[in-house]
Amino acid sequence: VGPVYGNTDKNEYGYGLAARPQGDGFYAVGRKADSTLIMQLDLDGNILWSEKFDLSPDTTDHSGTVIVDSDGNLVIGGTGGDAGLGGSTFACKFNPVTRQIIWAKEYITVWTHGRFFYMAENPNNGNYVISTNPEEKSTPDNDATLLEVERNTGNLNQANSKQYSLKSSETINKFLYHDGFIYGAGRYTDGPFPAQMRNTLVKIDPANM
Repeated sequence: VGPVYGNTDKNEYGYGLAARPQGDGFYAVGRKADSTLIMQLDLDGNILWSEKFDLSPDTTDHSGTVIVDSDGNLVIGGTGGDAGLGGSTFACKFNPVTRQIIWAKEYITVWTHGRFFYMAENPNNGNYVISTNPEEKSTPDNDATLLEVERNTGNLNQANSKQYSLKSSETINKFLYHDGFIYGAGRYTDGPFPAQMRNTLVKIDPANM
């Protein structure tokens, strides 16, 4: 049995891990009360440092993914609000050496009220791509959406962001870049019952994303 982390008087939850490029440990992200918790641990599971930030003001942070980008910075993304029903989508870039946030953004667009699923660095331009499936309020529809986030500012690049619709609701839960393409796995549904839900695989040309 490994160590137990946290406090008995706080609501805490672990969501994501990323290995350190140096091979000497890893980073973990999760939730402490309503805020995002970032930790560095060694290979024995000892906490070397931890920082807490409120990335989605007035709602609960559900920081679902942490990646180490090509500069060694951490990029964290998640859902603000209800992890199941959705809310806002947010991301932040964090320097693990200075332990300071470089930028933090909450994305409110015409495709708002979504759920964050995953994030990866685009090897072609260095920007970050976030997978979400925002709810269209005018119709009962949730389309799989890839949002491109500008590397240096965290601003949303709407021109390189796109929605994908197959039936009434779609998600791309995980994706990766390989040999010039995006490969993803998720689900689409054509109704409210399990018999109407299907696994799905996608292959996307990033040039036409």
